[in-house]
Amino acid sequence: MLERRLDNVVYRLGLARTRLMARQMIAHQHVLVNDETVTISSYLVSPGEKIDLKEGALAMSEVQDEMAARQPTVSWLRRENGGER
Repeated sequence: MLERRLDNVVYRLGLARTRLMARQMIAHQHVLVNDETVTISSYLVSPGEKIDLKEGALAMSEVQDEMAARQPTVSWLRRENGGER
């Protein structure tokens, strides 16, 4: 169940350098789930849900660096078009 938390999924997708950074991105309304803003780090992601970042977050150098350096770290996640699952 812990693997399904939104902060963990954002981190595992390689969109944030740390889980703390993922939590901060979620709290600051940079993360979308199925095109809706979610601000709860403990939100449980279900299979098939689309995780995306808003344009402002995708423009941040830290996010761009992380996306260039890492791919998703678990087999049940995939990243397409930069920031979505």
